[in-house]
Amino acid sequence: MAGAGAIARALALFQQPGLRHDLRDQPLPGDVEQVLVLAGNDGSQLELAAAALGTDPAQLQQAARFYVLEVLLFPAANQHRLLGASPGADADTLKRHYRLLQA
Repeated sequence: MAGAGAIARALALFQQPGLRHDLRDQPLPGDVEQVLVLAGNDGSQLELAAAALGTDPAQLQQAARFYVLEVLLFPAANQHRLLGASPGADADTLKRHYRLLQA
């Protein structure tokens, strides 16, 4: 699981919620922004991603939202993790992720 991308991790977590403890301890994958986009209400991106993965768009969005709640927004998360960013992320990334979380 350590080498898997954010969407793969989100789908795995949705199927096995007990993985949240392991995922919280791991660094965020570099493509976590994709999960933030899917968790929002962007229908076109969601449809494309679901078609590429061969999954239902509603289930993919649920998995993305569950990942955000369980891996990014858990009570002990630091300020960077809350925004889905690595320590040292630039201001533009932090702003973009903040806006995606507002969607």
